[in-house]
Amino acid sequence: KSFLRFFSESQETEKKFINYGKFYAGYSQYQQEKYAQALSSFKDFLDSDSISALTWNACIAASRCAVALNKKEEAFDFAEKALSSSKNNEEKRQSVILYAGILSDFAEYDRALQVLKPYKEIRDDFGFQCLYISAGILVQKKDYEGACILYEKLSEEKTAGKLAEESAYRTCELYFEQALYAEAVSKFEKYIKKYIAKSPSDSKAL
Repeated sequence: KSFLRFFSESQETEKKFINYGKFYAGYSQYQQEKYAQALSSFKDFLDSDSISALTWNACIAASRCAVALNKKEEAFDFAEKALSSSKNNEEKRQSVILYAGILSDFAEYDRALQVLKPYKEIRDDFGFQCLYISAGILVQKKDYEGACILYEKLSEEKTAGKLAEESAYRTCELYFEQALYAEAVSKFEKYIKKYIAKSPSDSKAL
């Protein structure tokens, strides 16, 4: 029984190493920008992998290869698998941003917004990032009114840091781009008062 157990475990170990070899082959090909070969290697790895420590990494890399090859459905599929196979908050956050980014790159704006929706109301750095990206997607969608609403909401968040300032500026730009000049001037005046006039160098100049 001991020999049979040892033989069985040896086979499993060998199988695992062979499978890991497929992943590292794919990663090497990916680094060399051989995206078609890399995608094939990652697929082989994932087809024979039963959720390992490398599953998430393989899904992330495979989705990027698919984007480079303009295979949008495969890119969506692997990005979604990356999200579902995330093992911790950091991986989940990276997966959400990647998935939404891939969807918006292929003009699937509503789907991208749906991916971000559960997180953009959370008042932390990741939630603020999702809110900012959502506003940007609305700009791509040419929903400028909706984008302004989100940018203005983020600009009022006291703990959003640099994203709050960038959102305030983007709001000004969007009003100007829509030829709403009176509103744009008003927004720019508020922006200058809040972010520029308060800096020490500008205060002395004034």
